[in-house]
Amino acid sequence: MIRPSSRRHQARRPARGYTLIETMVALLLLSVGLFGMLNLTSKGLRLTGSANYRSVAAQQAQAMAEVLRANPSALGVTGTDASFAAPTAAAANACLGSSGCARNDYVGNAVAMWQSAVAAALPRGAGTVCRDDAAATNAPAVSGATINWNCSGAGQFVVKVCWDDARTPTPGGATAAAGFAAGGSGMLCTWTGL
Repeated sequence: MIRPSSRRHQARRPARGYTLIETMVALLLLSVGLFGMLNLTSKGLRLTGSANYRSVAAQQAQAMAEVLRANPSALGVTGTDASFAAPTAAAANACLGSSGCARNDYVGNAVAMWQSAVAAALPRGAGTVCRDDAAATNAPAVSGATINWNCSGAGQFVVKVCWDDARTPTPGGATAAAGFAAGGSGMLCTWTGL
């Protein structure tokens, strides 16, 4: 048997492993996919937080509406919404005590306590109870830290709740969803009728 002594007669073996370019392309594709998933996760978390705030706002509005529905004499108010003003400290103490309080003081106290709960539950949360015959189109206007509730003073009683949802911007200040109107400066608002 004769062994070839020169290398040129040996068959070439195919190259094993990956080249540097192949590795770089694979890493590039992997990183694009990972950044896409990170972006998707980030947006999902942001929208989940926004949905949570919407739920809390709707629950707060509904809770105040139920308090007023449970006390029909509270809705016997005529004229303006002045009866929903916060009561004096003495009247508030009387409302919480066993002696009780007048109807207007009770309603004012209930609204004031509810407004405190809204402020604690929502970022820059605020709420009001007013008469509005066009609540769906009378979206509150926000100017700095002041909210103009745009209540017409006529029609049915409505409960309006606004909060800062600036971390989830609404395009062009448009209505974000049914019943949720953009109030400007990242504020979203919802309302419920009695």
